Amino acid sequence: MKQTRSLNLRKKYLISKILMILSIFIFSCYFYIIFFTDAPYSPSLNLATFLILLFIILYVSPTYKKYFPCPYCDKSILIKENWQCEYCNKFQNKNRFIYQECIHCHRQLKSVFCEHCHQEISL
Repeated sequence: MKQTRSLNLRKKYLISKILMILSIFIFSCYFYIIFFTDAPYSPSLNLATFLILLFIILYVSPTYKKYFPCPYCDKSILIKENWQCEYCNKFQNKNRFIYQECIHCHRQLKSVFCEHCHQEISL
């Protein structure tokens, strides 16, 4: 039985979405408190909120890269491309992440092959 290493791209994508929603929620609560309530102005609250939002944005943004390192050879793998579905054999007609579902059959890829070392990588 052949073992494959996983990129865990789906988990990272889900975490990035949750963090983005959390940052939008914090940002909206922050402006609601400042503009629509009689709460006292606090520079430390402003700085803490700004730093939290900056951390979330800087953490989330690297997950949307077009390339990801192969767990076997550490070379870059293109993860946003016009990929062909392994179930319906149709191309996506636009650049999409390899961990997203197919436009036509709505199924996700199980694995991909590294274009450099030709090892199978499970998603």
